Formats: sequence, C-alpha cells, structure tokens
Amino acid sequence: MSDRTNQVKTREQAAYDLSWSVAESHNAQGVDAIECVARMISKAVSAKPVYRVPATMIRL
Repeated sequence: MSDRTNQVKTREQAAYDLSWSVAESHNAQGVDAIECVARMISKAVSAKPVYRVPATMIRL
C-alpha cells in the first residue's frame, strides 16, 4: 500500500512539474494562472489511477 501511495505522489508531482513547464512555455499571465493549472492537473491525476492527462487540460 505504501508503494501505491508513493506512486500517486510521484505522478502528482510529475503532473505538477509538467503543468508548470507547459504554462511557462505558453507565457501564462502571472503566477496565479500557472498555480491554478498546476493544481487542477495534479488533482485530476491523483483522483483517478490513469497515466494520461486530458489534452484539453494541457492546452491553455
């Protein structure tokens, strides 16, 4: 069970890092916008045991 918890945290962190890089590459306006997208993707990934993030969430 601890392995699964670590896996979820790792995926959530990966999604958070991904959303930051995506938001920065799209020149998002302000840190609030980047943080909002990062949290949204992190919640979506940690809520379901799926590995792919919907493309609509990546496109800003």
